[in-house]
Amino acid sequence: MRKNPKDRFQSAAETLAHLEECTQRSVGSPDGPQSPQLVAGHLFGRTQELIQLQESFCTASAAMNETPCLVVRGPSGAGKTRLVQEVRGLVQVSRGAYVEIPGRPFGAAPIDVAELILRGLETSGINDLDSVREALVSLPTDSPDIERTIVDTVLHKSHGVPILLSFDDFQRAPARIRSLALRIARTARENLVSGTARPKLLVVLSWSTDDGRGDFSNLQDLPAIDLKPFEKDVARAFVQQLFGQEDIHEEMLQLILDCAHGNPGRLVELASDLVDSEVVQHSGSRWIFPVTT
Repeated sequence: MRKNPKDRFQSAAETLAHLEECTQRSVGSPDGPQSPQLVAGHLFGRTQELIQLQESFCTASAAMNETPCLVVRGPSGAGKTRLVQEVRGLVQVSRGAYVEIPGRPFGAAPIDVAELILRGLETSGINDLDSVREALVSLPTDSPDIERTIVDTVLHKSHGVPILLSFDDFQRAPARIRSLALRIARTARENLVSGTARPKLLVVLSWSTDDGRGDFSNLQDLPAIDLKPFEKDVARAFVQQLFGQEDIHEEMLQLILDCAHGNPGRLVELASDLVDSEVVQHSGSRWIFPVTT
């Protein structure tokens, strides 16, 4: 499970080619009808990490978090996005606001991120943002005052309502967006330490450790949740949950586990591709797995 990265498959295509070679069957995209859905199920194998994230939000929502920023890091496909999204229900039950900012959804303009944050706040029930929009519209699209305005707005609203700001794929975000996220977190911390205000805010920065983009040495001192690949027994149970049955041919199961190296995202991707390409077929109430050679 802990092979040298150079010994691992570098892409889904490479992994599927290996599966095709082992099963002697094509895993290309079929034109026919799709097989029954796999079982997505609940968040799997990340209980302790979820508890840590939930506790961080609860501390933040009580305005007691002296470091209102948390890093969720791990390799691509480790489940960072899924983990953070799992906290959305807790945020809603707490009458709070959950706002997710993807890494590159719209370009590098701060005004676009400002609008995304405002829409997220409104969707969560926070109103009276028209004056903020009017102020933003009057500014040039590259004005530094846009960052200041959105920082002030988030902090002001978080005095009364707990807010979780999730910046997903942080390593892919433009530099100015990363700067905005860190400025929100830094200003919140300064307010908490000085006692001038007690914002109920948690900024979550998710980044892929194997992406190789950007210098994130300034994040090393922040509290972090590290998502590691599943151990082999956990990965095995995860695949069994995906297919909704424990009866999976051992050679095929072992092949999937070896290809994914404990990466839950890769496990889901491989299982889906095997089903879509009808290498694994559904018959009656169970899945039929080929014998590998």
